[in-house]
Amino acid sequence: MWSCTCDCPPIIDLTGAFLGKDHGKETPKLLRSTLEKWGWCHITLVKNELPSNFPSFDKSYFAQTFSEERKESLLNQGAVYRGREAESGSASSNEAEPKQSWEVSRCVRGKSRSEFLPFLESMHSIATTVGDILSFPKRTMLEEESCNCRGGDDPICNIDLLRVFLYDPDPTALGSSPHTDWGTLTVVWQDEVGGLETFCPVHQIYAEVSPQKRDEKFYHFVVHVGDVTSLTMGHASGGKGSQVRFPSPLHRVQCPRINDPRISLVYFCYPPPPLSLATLEQRIKDYSPPINSMTIPYQSYYLLRNQTSGEKITRDPEAFYQKIREKPLGDVFRDKWEQVQRE
Repeated sequence: MWSCTCDCPPIIDLTGAFLGKDHGKETPKLLRSTLEKWGWCHITLVKNELPSNFPSFDKSYFAQTFSEERKESLLNQGAVYRGREAESGSASSNEAEPKQSWEVSRCVRGKSRSEFLPFLESMHSIATTVGDILSFPKRTMLEEESCNCRGGDDPICNIDLLRVFLYDPDPTALGSSPHTDWGTLTVVWQDEVGGLETFCPVHQIYAEVSPQKRDEKFYHFVVHVGDVTSLTMGHASGGKGSQVRFPSPLHRVQCPRINDPRISLVYFCYPPPPLSLATLEQRIKDYSPPINSMTIPYQSYYLLRNQTSGEKITRDPEAFYQKIREKPLGDVFRDKWEQVQRE
């Protein structure tokens, strides 16, 4: 499961917590300690215990959505086709990315509901389950409520996104360059081809997060802590500067080295857009103090970097953090999307 010589993060069965059953004390304790140490973890859900409306994560289905025959239907449903726009891979702004993607917003704003939404909602439920275990205050680190927006001039209720990726086989290419995720939590499903790699700060190497083989008993997911959670939990829980409880892991994606494309679904979970970092810190100020907290330099957070093509890092990331603390996070993330979704 883990190609580094460091201890392997454990695989955590989240089924009981996901279904709202009594899961005892061991699952929450293991989840918290794993995220405190690595900032990411493997979780599983037992298939035959899930409700009948839980969608089937099937590689062949997702691969078909990128066919020309299927694109028009998905576009009419409100999904956004990102194609091969240069954004976060090894391609420059003048090159095509070695991947394609679909994007679906959780806030439907009166649009028709995409067939991807059941997958989005199931991954959102995983995120809210993790948030409950981590004692996130309601409607603070993420928006738990379903979208009831009707469009018009009303503000959007959330900015969560699901992206469905298809990576080309190319042993020399990066599908997604090194980065941390900006938001609260990220939930990832990847097929058996794999390609996700997490940086090990101890050995200064990228280690493969080897995928679980598809089987009939479990669904396998990876959960990442995002920059917002790492920064605000650190500050709000008594940490000084960049002393944090949960690290935001640096990671990347390698394109397949075999002649088989890679499919992955990535759900990006964010706080409600009107809230600011300062508001989050205030709401979680009573969160328990850090245990075995670690110090992470501000420049390690890609939320604080300038990711515009050709720019590498914000000159003073700590000052930039202070600059955006009072800014609505919806505006902060909109600025970030403009940086990475370059034409």
